[in-house]
Amino acid sequence: MAALFYNSPTITLFVGSAALIAAGIINTRQNDKAKAICSPDCACIQTAVSYLGWDGSRHIFEIVSTTYANSFMVANLKKLVNVSPEAWDWLHANGYISSPGKAQSARRDMT
Repeated sequence: MAALFYNSPTITLFVGSAALIAAGIINTRQNDKAKAICSPDCACIQTAVSYLGWDGSRHIFEIVSTTYANSFMVANLKKLVNVSPEAWDWLHANGYISSPGKAQSARRDMT
């Protein structure tokens, strides 16, 4: 009889469905708690900055907050590569660079 219980597709489907529903409820509650403690300065309740890796001396980030992304670019002006035209325009409009749309390519550091 025990073998029938463990091999039943109906039971497996029921238990799997219940686990998915429970996970969804727990996730929703955790997100609600996170939203409740966020200040107006919070970019999001998930990861605001992700480090995606590197290629040689080039590091790749994903930043959710536009304000933080702008500050990050200003702090790292000499190291920026593969920047969107919109970002170059913002840097130019705010006086951080002399010409908009300045193309840069990755360079190998010689040390």
